[in-house]
Amino acid sequence: MTSYNTELIEEFKQYATAFVGRLSAKSPSEEAKKADWINQIPSFGVREMINFLLYEEFSRPTLEDVKPPVGGTLEQLDAYSEAQGWLEFRFGNGTLQTGYYDNDGMCEMRLAPCSPSEQVRRKLIIQERLVELANEFGVLIRTGADHEHVNLSTYSKTSTGEFVPIVGLDEQRRPKTLAITAGISKAYAAGLLLHPSIMKQDVYFTPYGDSMEFSSVRKTVRLMGDVVELRGKFGQADQAVNMLVAGAIDGLHEGYDRIKSEGIEVPEEATVQRVHRQPDFDKEKDLQIQRAFENATFKEGEFDFNALNAYNFLRADEITQSLLGNATQGSAILNSFIISSVEVGREGTPHINPATLQQTLNELPESFQQEIQEITGTDFREIAARVNPRLEKVRLEAVTTIAGKAKYGVNGRAAAMERIGNSPIAHLALGDETDHTIKWLQDAMPAS
Repeated sequence: MTSYNTELIEEFKQYATAFVGRLSAKSPSEEAKKADWINQIPSFGVREMINFLLYEEFSRPTLEDVKPPVGGTLEQLDAYSEAQGWLEFRFGNGTLQTGYYDNDGMCEMRLAPCSPSEQVRRKLIIQERLVELANEFGVLIRTGADHEHVNLSTYSKTSTGEFVPIVGLDEQRRPKTLAITAGISKAYAAGLLLHPSIMKQDVYFTPYGDSMEFSSVRKTVRLMGDVVELRGKFGQADQAVNMLVAGAIDGLHEGYDRIKSEGIEVPEEATVQRVHRQPDFDKEKDLQIQRAFENATFKEGEFDFNALNAYNFLRADEITQSLLGNATQGSAILNSFIISSVEVGREGTPHINPATLQQTLNELPESFQQEIQEITGTDFREIAARVNPRLEKVRLEAVTTIAGKAKYGVNGRAAAMERIGNSPIAHLALGDETDHTIKWLQDAMPAS
């Protein structure tokens, strides 16, 4: 870093300190947050400066916890957005919505809710400004659709004139949410997420094609609160917005059963374990516990964790370190052994006990049994005593949700273009741009 940049960063730190100092704290928790923010400033560098300048331009500073109202009316959501500006306010080097970062080195920005067309416009302006700031200060950034999520909420007008959310997993809202997910499945099957970036990849243009998964946790389409969240599979944000809006409109108009009768693969109602955070849950330390249970399947009283969640369950945690010392060998098998022994008590609290650990051990191949016993010994009470306090950071509840897959499959690129051209839902999404979109995709095809 040059002396010029060093002087600039120091000047920025002074400005940021004064900026935070002017914020008015309305509670002891806000006073603590303000003090924490000021204490972070000496460690700030050029990344924090770029983030600060972006939020200063597009957001309204506050010490309050920033989170859209869940279950609120459209009027309440509009009031929230008006108070935020274009971006939900963040400050500092914290992660997971406590600062600028989603994780180390990955900045996260959340646009305040607004209409779909306005959201696309604002996103483009903010993104262009981010690139300008990065170029000005010599910082390399990576951004694009593969780093974006798109959220959609829909509302209906009540007899009292209020607009209330339609999306939800409770008994009252679930039928219409099912219809919306069916419409989104239909839009996806029509090819509304086809993009030049995938036109040269043959796998998309076979009957097997591709699929996206619906769930109440972190899948391609996540249903949470009042929101349908598309977390991937798209090449441009405006394309994703068009698909979600057209799918919601078509789903509500046609209905779940009619779309399913057309042979469209759609999600269905399913029972899953909802993960609730206990009061002492620490988001940075305990998030892997939450995600492990969210991504596991639960059938006939037993959890089935995928390999990644088994590995991450206790990785780099004091529990594993205390059992393995400084060694890393054996960590994966130990995690798998422990996580496979989890049971759920009557109150929904996950736990392990020596008996279930012994039962799990007995079911493993002899070589694995020997490796685990070399690490843990034969008395499993110590493992249970160390692991259970962490498991107890969450509570599980069996709930009905919406889960399943939507499929895109077509026999060749010509058939894909024909499907878009003949699809009413594609025309609903694209309007006068339908022919232009088809040509855009055709131009990206490999030469025959």
